Amino acid sequence: MIKEACCEGFTEGINAEALGANRIELCSNLAVGGLSPSFNEVKEALKFLNIPVFVMVRPREWNFIYSKKEKELIIQEIRNLKNIKVEGIVIGSLNNKGEIDTEFMKEVVKIAKPMNITFHKAIDEVKDYNKEIEKLIEIGIDRVLTSGKKEKVEDSIGFLKTINRLYGDKIKLIAAGKITKDNLESINRKLEFEEYHGKLIVGYIKK
Repeated sequence: MIKEACCEGFTEGINAEALGANRIELCSNLAVGGLSPSFNEVKEALKFLNIPVFVMVRPREWNFIYSKKEKELIIQEIRNLKNIKVEGIVIGSLNNKGEIDTEFMKEVVKIAKPMNITFHKAIDEVKDYNKEIEKLIEIGIDRVLTSGKKEKVEDSIGFLKTINRLYGDKIKLIAAGKITKDNLESINRKLEFEEYHGKLIVGYIKK
């Protein structure tokens, strides 16, 4: 089982690793759902951590519909992360129809590879979940972070098991949504995923 800890800064990453995290998602400003961390924060994480670091690429809060200028900034950020050999990025982009911004995500994949690419919980805001998952597979996304369109994973167990049965051999699903150290084993017994994500997945890391 992979336990991915959502960390607001590399210090939390160090704490998460000490508590048993297998990977971290590094971001800033979790109060708005997580934004891109500073470049220096990423470099410090790579310097001090011994587990994989996936970096959030999200320039602002609110929605996931980006302007041309914002997309240019995102692409430059991805290039910078690739240059310092970050293992993976976490990103998501939608259009105003409730669909994945396919053309932009194709560009992201082209620029980012061979870094791992996780499409984040923007997937839970699309209109046709199955159709958009199929697009991610076709584009070449490695993972999708999802709570199954609910706030809590525990409320979407059946849905997520169905999605994993249909697509799990083509794309890795990471369960997220109010998963903690205390409820992880119970959720895993029902869901049987290989990867889980949460701010408290290995316990309290803000020390």
